[in-house]
Amino acid sequence: MLYDEENENDSTEFFIFPNPTKDVLNFKFPNGTDEMEISMFNLLGKNVFVSQIKRNNPTTNISFLPKGMYMLQMKYENSIKTIKVLRN
Repeated sequence: MLYDEENENDSTEFFIFPNPTKDVLNFKFPNGTDEMEISMFNLLGKNVFVSQIKRNNPTTNISFLPKGMYMLQMKYENSIKTIKVLRN
C-alpha cells in the first residue's frame, strides 16, 4: 500500500513510501507489529534481497538494485503481504 494521508491513522495497515523510489523505502508499521522480514524478488522470481525491518528503524536502502520492477514480500506476525515496488 502506498502512503496515503487519509489512511495515516489506520492502525491495521502498513504503508511503504515512496513508491517508486530511487534508494530508500520507508515502512509504517501497523499497531502491535515491531518487526517484519522483507524479501524482494525480480520479475523472474529470483530472490535478490532479504532484510529484517524494525519499528525503531523502519527504512531500507535498495539503491544497489538495478532499476526496474520488484515484488516486495513482507512477513509479519501471521501475515504475508506482497506488493510491487518500482526502483527508478
